[in-house]
Amino acid sequence: CHSACKSCICALSYPAQCFCVDITDFCYEPCKPSEDDKENY
Repeated sequence: CHSACKSCICALSYPAQCFCVDITDFCYEPCKPSEDDKENY
């Protein structure tokens, strides 16, 4: 990805695999979920 991470999506696996999703680039990057994302579990 060339752009900043827009949203961090984590797969429901263990250990959880988190990827940055940028719709404009259609690319996936490993990332760490933010505190806000963790509240969605």
